[in-house]
Amino acid sequence: MSLFFRREKEVRRLIGEYFEVADRAIEEFELAVGCYLGSGPCEQFREIDARIHAAESEADDLLRRIEKMLYSRSLLPESRGDILGLLEHFDKMPNLAETISFMLDTQQVQVGDAYRAAVAELVEVNVEAYRLVRKTVDKLFSSPDEVGEAVLPVDEKESESDRLEGKLIREVFASDLDGFSKIMLRELIQLIGDISDSAENVAGRLEIISLKKRI
Repeated sequence: MSLFFRREKEVRRLIGEYFEVADRAIEEFELAVGCYLGSGPCEQFREIDARIHAAESEADDLLRRIEKMLYSRSLLPESRGDILGLLEHFDKMPNLAETISFMLDTQQVQVGDAYRAAVAELVEVNVEAYRLVRKTVDKLFSSPDEVGEAVLPVDEKESESDRLEGKLIREVFASDLDGFSKIMLRELIQLIGDISDSAENVAGRLEIISLKKRI
């Protein structure tokens, strides 16, 4: 069963547009962290940070338009709740991208040579978790029967992120860094790891919605 009535093409268009903007925010986030790890809070990093902020702001505007449209159209109440809940949970990922980039820009977290490769790997794993759940979202709207299988790699990436996150935090607190630097690095590491946690939460919602549509 489709989540939409046929005449709800405008809602679908806006939702598609929202996901494209969210994708852009995550892509820019990956670029921003790579730039920061290589060159620190340089001008190029700040330009990317500005693009992340613009994308996240555009995504928020689209969410408000989608919400208003869903409540003004004749969409089934259950489907309306499923869509809004999905989007609200999904939006935590571009929000995190903006939060992390803003943190790097304003607090200028010191990521020493000993941790740059590990932080870059953690970012890569969490961005991959985003991309996997993003593909699963597409399956919900096109092939809901395939959602159950598609969420498994998301869970695996979240577990991989947890392992990397724990290992890195232990290394940071076993180092001779000062206490403030340790706390700042831990906060950065945990925020990056929150992306895959959010991806896993979205995957769980996707699985429930797909099951409901098959009952």
